[in-house]
Amino acid sequence: METPSEAEALDFYNSIHLGDIEGRMTSQGWELIKLNKFGALAKAGALVGDVIAVVAGKPIAPDFVANMMVLMEAGVGATVKYGVIRKDKKLVLSVKLKKRRTLNFDIDEADVDLRKIAPA
Repeated sequence: METPSEAEALDFYNSIHLGDIEGRMTSQGWELIKLNKFGALAKAGALVGDVIAVVAGKPIAPDFVANMMVLMEAGVGATVKYGVIRKDKKLVLSVKLKKRRTLNFDIDEADVDLRKIAPA
């Protein structure tokens, strides 16, 4: 697979529903600092404080694009194994890469008087 641009990697990340996550690189991997409980990572069993060390058999990289490349190779709909360290114990979580649902809303279809919602 050709190395994606940062924009392509971000587009892919935004197309899947891992959940809103925040973390930081440590010597062991990516430590989860914030984790949305409705995302795929949390549903697979990840917790705040877990360290993601391996994704799909490859060590986690400090580079966002490199990590997204691993997920892009698997593709939407795939189940990816995440190697996680939790309190010095190694776990494997199976994370389903689900397509993020989007809601499109056209205000004209709502038949709403906007003046009542936000008066001038």
